[in-house]
Parts: sequence; structure tokens; C-alpha cells
Amino acid sequence: MRLTRKIERLSLVSCGLFFVVTTYTVGPSAQNSINSLDYSTVKRDLAVFQGVLDTTVKQTVRRIMPLMSSTRGVCLPEYGTVFSLEVNLYEIRTLSPFNMRPHTQQELDDAYQQFLLRLESIKQSFIKVMGEHGAALSELKPQDFLTIVINVFPFDAGPSRTVLTQVVMRVKRSAIEDYRENKITFPEFSKKVEVTQF
Repeated sequence: MRLTRKIERLSLVSCGLFFVVTTYTVGPSAQNSINSLDYSTVKRDLAVFQGVLDTTVKQTVRRIMPLMSSTRGVCLPEYGTVFSLEVNLYEIRTLSPFNMRPHTQQELDDAYQQFLLRLESIKQSFIKVMGEHGAALSELKPQDFLTIVINVFPFDAGPSRTVLTQVVMRVKRSAIEDYRENKITFPEFSKKVEVTQF
């Protein structure tokens, strides 16, 4: 069981990275872009933003332990930065030797609705983080993307329900700058954040 779950989790991470990489095209100026990066600044900025995302998850979802692993960020020259994290947002009565009664459909429905609410809260919180803290990623160019990949820890929501496994959110640095300079409102900025989930 543990091996199966580990394989599932690795597959989810691979899917998210594949989604990002398929949009990652290296232009002729890639080498110049790589050489121009200040990597000490990049590492510092990545570490700070990782901490902001971890704290945001913990503050947004307080009832359960939502963070399965700390956020990890990477810098991709000619694309931007990608942050990946895994969250556990599903909570339901635990089956044990002292209570083997199967989950009722009502329990499954309620637990899944709570999962969706928690996930939506995190997505909205991350959009706010992108707008308010994304500018701190100082090595990002206006055309570069800030991307967050949310991997959802696998769970069984019942045989009749397809479970959401991953959310990919990204926005260009130029949109972040427009928001920070009050050229666009927060609702307008939110619309510029691309969200793909599957």
C-alpha cells in the first residue's frame, strides 16, 4: 500500500512538471539569460517565497495538518520560477478495528465538499500571495511566469467520484507589476492568473 501511494505521488509530481515543461521553450538568448542570473539572489528569493507559501497553507487550513511536504522552488531560465507542494485536504472518519463501519454516502459527500472548499480557499490565498509577494522574486523578467503546482495527496472519495489530483497556477511578472503599481484591481489581476486542474 505504501509503495503504491508513493508511486502515485511521484506520478502526480511528474504530471505537474510535464505540464510546465511543455510550455517551457528555450530561445536563442537562453545562455545569455542563464549567465545574467544572480544565483545567490535567486536562492534567497526562492527560499523566502517557499516560506510564504508554506505559511499560507497552514494559516488557510487550520483544522487538519494540510502540508505533506515543504514547498520546493526552482528557477527555469527563459520561463520563470516553479513552486511545487503537496497538500492533504481530505478529512473523513478513520476506519479502525474498533469501528469498521463503512463510510456512508453522506459522509463521503460531506468530506468531498469540505475538500473542495479547502482547495478553493488555498487557490484564492495563493492568488493573493502571487499579487502581493510575487514581485519579491527579483530575477523574474516581465515576460517570465510565476508558477505554483499544487499536488493533492491521493484519497478514496468513493467509486462514483473522480478525484482532483493537481492544480497548476501561473501568472506573468508583468501582471504582478501592474497590480503592485495599481494599474489593475485585484479582481482584474485574478483573471490574469491561469488555473489548470485535473
